[in-house]
Amino acid sequence: MSDTPRMNLALRKAQEDYTESYLLTEGLKLERELNAANDRIKRLDEWKESALEVEREWDANAVATMLGAKLGESQRKVIQREVPLLLERIKRLESVENSHAAVLNAIDNWIRQYKAKEAKP
Repeated sequence: MSDTPRMNLALRKAQEDYTESYLLTEGLKLERELNAANDRIKRLDEWKESALEVEREWDANAVATMLGAKLGESQRKVIQREVPLLLERIKRLESVENSHAAVLNAIDNWIRQYKAKEAKP
């Protein structure tokens, strides 16, 4: 402190101004951080609601049960394991169906040719 009351008053005023300025600066920083955190929370809440909306569109338990999940087994793991197997089975069945269609087509052609030969005198 100074020897004069006027200088002491000026020093005290400067210190108060500095403290007030510092507190304002820190307060603004905290307010910005709070706003950023609130924005992040809002985005996360929107993401969560979106994810829950997708989850409400299907019943993983019912799908896993149809795929043969056992009690206590992870539904998602069962689905992840069984769906590729089902897709492969569909491809094999389509291949067999195409083979059968080709055989039936060949038989149909043979029958037509046979009937055409019999129809000629």
